[in-house]
Amino acid sequence: MEQHVAESNEPVSGPPAVLEQENNQAKDPDYTHWVGSTTIQRESRYAGMTTNERLFEAGLLSEWNAAARSRNGERMIELLGKVDLGDQAEWIADTILSNPGKYGF
Repeated sequence: MEQHVAESNEPVSGPPAVLEQENNQAKDPDYTHWVGSTTIQRESRYAGMTTNERLFEAGLLSEWNAAARSRNGERMIELLGKVDLGDQAEWIADTILSNPGKYGF
C-alpha cells in the first residue's frame, strides 16, 4: 500500500478498513480487495486450468469420479463450486450426465 506523506513529512497509513482488508488479503490468495467504490477480484488460483486439473489440484478428483459414476449431479455441482466453477457447474454436470460414456463414465 502506498503511504501518503503528511505536511509534517510523517508517513500516514491508510484508513483502518483498508489496512484490515490488506491484512486479510495477505492471508487469503482469493481475497476480494476493495479500492474506493471499485472491487478488484484477485485471479483464482485455478485460473488457466482445465476442470480435471482443478479437481486434481484441490484433491477432489476421486470424489468427482465417484459422483459422476453414481450420476450424482448435486454432488458434482458442489465439487465444481469448490474449484471456482460454480457459475458453470450446472452446465458441466448436465453435459456429462447427458452422455456419461462420452466422458469416460
